[in-house]
Amino acid sequence: VRHSRQISEVEEAATGLGDLALNLGYECLAERAYSIWRPRGFVFLKLMLPTAKSIYDSTSPLAADAIGKGFYSLALGTTFLKTWEWFDAAISLEGHGYLPRTFQGQAGNTRISPGPGASLLVALGISPANGPLRVGMSLSPSYEDAKNLEGTLSASTSPQLVWNVSAQVSYLWASAWSTSLTYNDQTLLGPAYNVTLSRSIGF
Repeated sequence: VRHSRQISEVEEAATGLGDLALNLGYECLAERAYSIWRPRGFVFLKLMLPTAKSIYDSTSPLAADAIGKGFYSLALGTTFLKTWEWFDAAISLEGHGYLPRTFQGQAGNTRISPGPGASLLVALGISPANGPLRVGMSLSPSYEDAKNLEGTLSASTSPQLVWNVSAQVSYLWASAWSTSLTYNDQTLLGPAYNVTLSRSIGF
């Protein structure tokens, strides 16, 4: 992950490995015969390991080196996919919880207990002439409940809400190889609460 921040004339950038995700999925609704309405369905588990620095243990003035969330988390979700000739659609819903964690700072140790969170993804795509090129768009609201802080100063944060709007172009070189370019923008839709809105490009 490369992360850069700028406030007035002060600018910082940092590059490093982000958090590690371990995924396990199962195709619970297989599409063994064509149906105009029945989708393919999956359930999945995702374990996130805090292998990167977070905002809570950052050492830079603008926290540019905070490229991870800082907590162990476990997510459970489901995804449904459907293709109609040139067109495809997907919908995914997941909920996740975090383990509390203690961080050491200049003012002493602080134990942070995050509340649960959830996200929804709705995506549409088109593959002209059913070829290897696909152009797609997706909308994904994401909610995180408040965090409780216990230490020298005890407090609770506000919940977080953000809307991700993404555009994607991908090309399927072979059955097992593809290239994709994705643009994600959190500033187009709202409302948004207690988050620093961002735009990102992924390749």
